[in-house]
Amino acid sequence: RLLCSVNNDSVKAFTFRASESHVLEFDLRLDSGAPAIGARLQVVGPDDEIRHACEVYAGGGYLSQSSSRIFIATERLPADIKISWPNGRVTSEVPRYGKIVLTMPD
Repeated sequence: RLLCSVNNDSVKAFTFRASESHVLEFDLRLDSGAPAIGARLQVVGPDDEIRHACEVYAGGGYLSQSSSRIFIATERLPADIKISWPNGRVTSEVPRYGKIVLTMPD
């Protein structure tokens, strides 16, 4: 469950309804183990179209910190996962459900 509030408004509750087996979790890291800030992840569908794209970033606002992990809920496994790393390399990953920890290649 996720609770959110907005200044001068009521609190809203959200419930995630997909089963855990339908979640892709990515943890993109540097060799040092630090988050790969600046890495960009693209979820590619069977028609080679980009279905989802997100970036690992730091911060997020006043007194807040964003998670370096990326969560994607999906009904079916995508055809491909493409990662653009901060060092300029681009890699491809075979999609699978669950947690996927990837380290930036040299």
